[in-house]
This record gives sequence, C-alpha cells and structure tokens, in this order.
Amino acid sequence: MHHITKHILSVAIALTALCAEATTELPAFVKKQMVDSIKSELPKVQSPTEKIKMLTDIFDLSNNIALKDSVGSAIYNIALQNGDTDAGLNILRHLGNMHVKEDSMLAIDISRARRFQPSPTRDMTVAFLRMLRNHNSLWYADEKTRDHRLQQLLDMVNTNPPTDTYEKIVLLHALCIYIGNTSHGDMLIHYMKKLEELVESLPEDNTPLRNAFYTQAAIIYRLNDDYEKGLQIDRKRLEGIKHLEQENAKASRKYRNYNAHYYLVYTHMLSNYPLLSDNEVEDIYAKIQELLKTNDLAANTEAQSGRAEIYYAMHHKHYEEALKLIYKYKDNYYNRSYLNILYRLMVECGRKTGNKEALLEGLEGYNSILEKTLKTRMQEKAQELQIIYDVNELKEQSLKREHQANQTRTMMLMTGTIVLFILLVVMFFMYHRMRKLASNLKKSNDNLKTEKANIQKAQSDLVKARDEAQAANRTKSDFIKNMSNEVEGPLHVINEYTNLLIDCVDTGDKPYLRDFSQKIQFNSELLMNLFSDVLTLAQADNKTLTVHPKKIDLKMLCDNAITVIRHHVKKNVKVSVAPDLPDVHIDTDPHRLSQILYQLLSNAAKFTMEGSIELSYKIFPAVNTVKVIVTDTGRGINEDDKEKIFQRFSKLDSSSQGAGLGLALALQLAQLLGGHIELDTTYEYGARFILTIPMTVAHTA
Repeated sequence: MHHITKHILSVAIALTALCAEATTELPAFVKKQMVDSIKSELPKVQSPTEKIKMLTDIFDLSNNIALKDSVGSAIYNIALQNGDTDAGLNILRHLGNMHVKEDSMLAIDISRARRFQPSPTRDMTVAFLRMLRNHNSLWYADEKTRDHRLQQLLDMVNTNPPTDTYEKIVLLHALCIYIGNTSHGDMLIHYMKKLEELVESLPEDNTPLRNAFYTQAAIIYRLNDDYEKGLQIDRKRLEGIKHLEQENAKASRKYRNYNAHYYLVYTHMLSNYPLLSDNEVEDIYAKIQELLKTNDLAANTEAQSGRAEIYYAMHHKHYEEALKLIYKYKDNYYNRSYLNILYRLMVECGRKTGNKEALLEGLEGYNSILEKTLKTRMQEKAQELQIIYDVNELKEQSLKREHQANQTRTMMLMTGTIVLFILLVVMFFMYHRMRKLASNLKKSNDNLKTEKANIQKAQSDLVKARDEAQAANRTKSDFIKNMSNEVEGPLHVINEYTNLLIDCVDTGDKPYLRDFSQKIQFNSELLMNLFSDVLTLAQADNKTLTVHPKKIDLKMLCDNAITVIRHHVKKNVKVSVAPDLPDVHIDTDPHRLSQILYQLLSNAAKFTMEGSIELSYKIFPAVNTVKVIVTDTGRGINEDDKEKIFQRFSKLDSSSQGAGLGLALALQLAQLLGGHIELDTTYEYGARFILTIPMTVAHTA
C-alpha cells in the first residue's frame, strides 16, 4: 500500500512542481538573453514596484533553480520592506512549490509568510504551504510513526476539531494523506468530501489552495473508479487554471503559461469520453492537438503514451485503429498507471472486432489487475475496520474518563455539601443566627439543584453517547452485510464469464485456461469468506448471534467438514477423519459447529505444505463434554504466541493469506456454544487445536 501512496505523492508533487516551471515557451538561448538584458537594466530602477516586476520576469523566464531561489528571496525582501503583501505572499507560494521536497525550506517559507500583517491572503498562503509540508511528514516517517500520527489526526478530527476554517483544511488534508497511505476506500472518500466542502466554502481568491486540493482529488477519484466525480474535478481544475491566467494578465506577467497543465487535464477529461458529448470530445481533442504543436512537454508525453489518440479512436468506435495504438503504447513507462484502462479498452476492441487473441490478452491482463485490486481492497477493508475499531476504542476511553470525572465531581460535591452543612450547624449553635442559617441553607439547596441538573444532563449525554455507539455498531454491521451482498454478484459474474470464456476456446487450450479459472474462483471464495467472517464478528459484537441446537451425528458432520476443506489443501497434504471413531450424537448447533471446524481446518490447510491434516474427537460422558481435535504437520506455533493467535487481526506471518480473523471468530463461536478452544503446546510435529464443547447446548433466541 505504501508504494501506491508514494506514487500518488510523486504525481501530486510533480504537478505542483510544474506550477513553478510554467514559463512561456521560448527557446532557452532567447530566455537567457532576456534575463541578461533585464539584469543589466535592474540597477537603474529605483521604484520598488518596478523592481518587483522586473525580478518577477527573471523568475518566470529562468529555468535555473538556484537563480529562481535567490530572485524569489529578493522579491520577498523588497515586498516585506515596502508593505506589498500580495507580491510577497505570491512569490512565497511559488517558492513553496519549488521547495516541495525540502521540509526545512518549507518551514522557512511558512515563517516568512507569518511576518506579514494578518489577512485572509496571508492565512491562505500559510495553509497552502502547510499542506505542502503534510506530504513530507508522511514521506519521511517510518511505519510506526505514521500509524501513531494517523491515530492522533483521527482523534483531533473526531473529538477536538479546530474552529478556524484554514486549520480544519490543513488537518483534514493531512488526515486524507495518512489514510491514503493505508486505504483508498470509503473512509478516504468520506474525509475527501468533507475537505472538498471546506475548500469550496472559501472565497474565490483562494485559487492556489483549491488547485492543490483538486490535483490530489483527481488522482484519488480515478483510483476509486469514480469517473463522473473525477470529470467534475477536472472541470474545476480548468476553471482554476483560467483564473490563474487572468490574475497573471492583470499583473502583467507575460512570461507564464499553463499549456502543460491544460494538456494533462484535457487528456484526463478525454479518458472519460463515455460521459462527454460528441461536441465536447471534438473540442477537447482539437485543443490537445493545438497544445501538441506549441508545447514540447505535452508533445513528448503524447508521443510516449498515445492516450489522447486511443481515447479519441474509442469514442468514434474505430476499434481496429484503437487496438493498434493500444498494442503500440501499452508497455510504455508513461502508461504504467493506466494499464487497467488500456486492458479494459483492449477487451472492448477485441469483442467489437472479433479479435480473439486481443480479447484473451486483454482479459488476462485485466483479470490480473483485478485480482491484485481485489487483494488490495481486501487488505484495505481489514485495515479500515482496524482503524474504525481503534477510533471506537478511543471514544469509549473518552466516555469512561468523562464518566469517572463526573463521579469525582459528584463525590467532591457531596463532600463539600456535608462539610458546609456541619459548618452551618456549628454556626447555628455558636451564634444562634437563625436567619443566616436559613439563608445559607437556601443557597446550598439551590446549588444542589443546579449540580443535580448538571449531573442529570451528564447522565443524559452518556446515555445518548451509548445509544450513538450502539447505532454505529448496527450501521457497521448493516454496511458489512450490504458490502457482502454487493460483492457477491460481481464475483459470481466474473466466475461465470471465466467459465464461459473457457467453454469458447479450443479444446487444447482449456486445461491451460482452466487453471486461471480455478485461481479466480478460489480468490472469489476467499473474498466472500472474509466478508462472512467480518459479518459474523460484527453480529457477535452486537450480541445478535443465535444458537439453534438439534441432535446431530458428529461423525457425519466431521466428514462433511473434511469434504468442504479438501480442495483448499496443498497437493502433498492428506486430509482425513481419524479412523475407528465411535458413532456419537450430540445436541448442538450444527451451523455454528461447522463454522468453527471450517476456520480450524482452513488454518491448518494454510500452513501445512506437506504431510497430513487429521480431524478426530473424544467423548467424556462423565462431564457431558466432547473434544474435537484438529492436528496438522505444518510449521507449528510457538508457545509464547498461544494467546496472540486468538486476537483479531493478529497474523504471525504478515505475508500469509487472510486478514487474521479466523481463529478469533472460531473462539467467539466456541464461547457462544458454551465451550472454548486451546492450543496443545505439547504437540511437537505441527499444530494441534482442541475444541471443547458441551454435549448439550441451550437454545438462544
């Protein structure tokens, strides 16, 4: 996940850097001659405003980073000395773009901006520079620091958010970056929308800050396949670029242009051609062609990627031409982030043209990317659930601390009231001042009523918080259930289309492709099992799991469990029920017991590369219990980890398959049946788990 986030940060930083280098398209020797000419005339100028204008021209014309840095510092100093706030803050934003990978320099730029008098423009510039620093704080932090910082940001956003709009924007921007390091799912989109609402509420002159957000948002929405929202963001990016051009025209900055930016945005918009009208497609394509004639960066990018031509051919249904372009450009470095789109288009071209070879290659490539995406999304969902779990724990701890504080205040109030009462009694007997005593008692009663009302309000708030927490748990369960239902349909379609493709190919290719089909079906089953596990855990947390016991044949149930797990084991592993087991009938819930055995056998199958997996049981009528035993010859488990393995999201081997929920779920279901699971630490040839349950289980509604 971190390498994906680094790619996103790289793209965002590259686009930010382009803002600092968007100069007029003149030959390098011409720009150097113009810079030298302006330098020669500069000593003759006395007006600070004219000096700033000439230095700004040098800044815009030069491609020398060191020269731009020194010229930018000179513009800042002149603007600060002469009170030109707009010029000073404007150049600091450009310097920030240049210093985007230099955290110490960004800190200096922020300090410089704060030396100007307070104003909305100053606050916007400071927020813009701090957002640039947010990228660096993630980029250079280790994994432990990132996790700790993410928890801090979540706590600040959910329990103690700032009141200032710019502070909220910087905080939410940092949170989105850190969540993006872990997940690109619903949680990231949720906070991105919050950030977008804040950015949209700013005055119109906050274009630099908006553009910084839109650049990041466009990438995030593309990764989440939200093409319509991405198209909306692209239109806003165009408005932002046009606004910058207008501002530059007003300031007579004639040596800046944004053609490279226009090319990137127009190409991205053209990729959404199904959402565009014919006139819009033709207009965008014509603008791209004009940019290719005048901008070397755009021309080089298009020559290497060919994306604009591919999208244009697809819009006009020139599938043969589009297919040739895809074959030509798909393996180019410039298209490494667009392979999912190109393979999807290749599949469409193959179908429309009847090119089975292209169709097969496109399906294989797209399925490979889809398989990786599914695995990534599974990991993201598990990590999101862990984050939600941690946030709920923080809220619960906060509520406990508040409750303890209320109890302490109550005790202090009661103690103070008792002391006050004793003093009043003493004063009554010493001074015989009945009126004063009555007045003091009335005052004490009023205080008690006030405190009682406060305590009642606090109790009401606690009840409300508890109800909200319970509602959040129910919402989480409903969400997981809905997600399971939503994913089941597409997975079923994928499996059916895979089988259909295999049926359509030649007989000689079927065994080869059958292996791919089995992999897809296997991973689909893994995904559905994960959703089932998470849903069962959520029901357990909400105490909605039920037990429906009935008399069952234990040996038959064990045989069924072995049959289900048999296709999950490795080729060199023998899986079986122990021989000569007695016929036993017990009263328990067959569904829950089957779930437990599936989790234990799945765990054994996952870590047993060769040897055997055996399922057996022993009956203890004297204590009305039965022990079901799962024994394997896998890698085994250290005695020190015998408690850790039953914790949620715990994985002894981070590279192994699964989300770390299986054994935790099995233990919770065993407890639901009135039993428990333990690791046999005396067994030395692999791992042995012992499930102990009563032979008679009570019914629960």
